[in-house]
Amino acid sequence: MHPLFNTVSRIFILLVCWAALTLSISVLISSTTAFELIDCLILFTPLYFLCLLFIPPNYYVCKGLPLGQSSWLILLSTHGLTVFVIVALWIFTGEAYATLLQNYLTGSDWLLLFDESRYINLSIVFIQFEMIVLIHYLFFAIEKTRDLEQAALKQKLLVSQAELQTLKATVHPHFLFNSLNTLANIALSAPEQAHRFC
Repeated sequence: MHPLFNTVSRIFILLVCWAALTLSISVLISSTTAFELIDCLILFTPLYFLCLLFIPPNYYVCKGLPLGQSSWLILLSTHGLTVFVIVALWIFTGEAYATLLQNYLTGSDWLLLFDESRYINLSIVFIQFEMIVLIHYLFFAIEKTRDLEQAALKQKLLVSQAELQTLKATVHPHFLFNSLNTLANIALSAPEQAHRFC
């Protein structure tokens, strides 16, 4: 499962951030066109929340094409094809939704709003896609680093355990008994050598 959708709190944070992003995009489009903010919100909020559905497939594309193991030609062509399909699907859905609004909500020219803001929206969807790709690759790099750190810690633990076993084998109780017995005999026969022996 995608790491963003693992817990309810992550989903909630993602939805809140995405709503803020959608609001800011609607403000931008409203300020660059002659349309009201409410019209931009009605038209673009569902369309930008549709972009959230493009995150999980993008995750699996990035997972299947790791940066260090895939050629740049395959990476660029795969991500280029993916962004082309996503943008085409987004445009098709946006035009269908604008047509639906045109038929049922009078008062605004929804198709004109979608057409006037097409290039802004295409740029934003493309930038969102690229940012999501970068975030996924960053996540995989952090995950790989964490795995390497855990492997290094495991190796350290194994080395420490081996050293402890060696020390236990060296300081065996029988060996200690023999050393003390020898020391006791030397102390009786040659006390001046006992100090040097210790």
